Amino acid sequence: PEQLHPRRIHLSFVRVIRVADIPILARTIGQPKRSRANVENFRDARIREIVSHAYANVPFYRRKFDEHGVVVSRVHGYGDLPLLPIINRTDLQRASVEDRVARGYDIAPLSTHFTSGTTGQPLRIMRATREVKILQMYFFQAFRSFGLRSGDLSAEVGFPAPDAKAASVPRRLSDSLSFFPRTKIDIRDLDAGVENLASLRPATVGG
Repeated sequence: PEQLHPRRIHLSFVRVIRVADIPILARTIGQPKRSRANVENFRDARIREIVSHAYANVPFYRRKFDEHGVVVSRVHGYGDLPLLPIINRTDLQRASVEDRVARGYDIAPLSTHFTSGTTGQPLRIMRATREVKILQMYFFQAFRSFGLRSGDLSAEVGFPAPDAKAASVPRRLSDSLSFFPRTKIDIRDLDAGVENLASLRPATVGG
């Protein structure tokens, strides 16, 4: 498959990346060149960071960690993940949004996403714009590694979000230009959704 240049993949996100995000962007683009040891060290450092952050700033996780006797300083990386409690969908659905969002974040500007709901009630997920863009960069880097081309269609399968917003101007522009175009397939009518998916024949399917 055609291998795409990282600059082309990340071009549509450059305008929303702040100066402080440039090191993250650089690490994302260079990811395929990393050694296994480098990737594992990066992974473990991020695990330590996110566990510490969750305990210090997110009431839901602090309470869960305390209930299970988790000592955050003992979580050094991947090998220590069994020390953390297993949190299921019901736990998250019962918690208030304020309980699940880190202290200091204004909930209003956060973007809302929902899981597909195929295994039950959809789960509401809230993310900051910067987080969304960084995740998109990692997704595109992974897709590039598997040969995704700029004109390939990606389909998102699921149920419409109750308060879904219209696509952003950059997203609508890239779709109109067939630059990594995306489409959403509603599966409330499963047969119609499957038929739509078969007719579109997208290169990637998510949901």
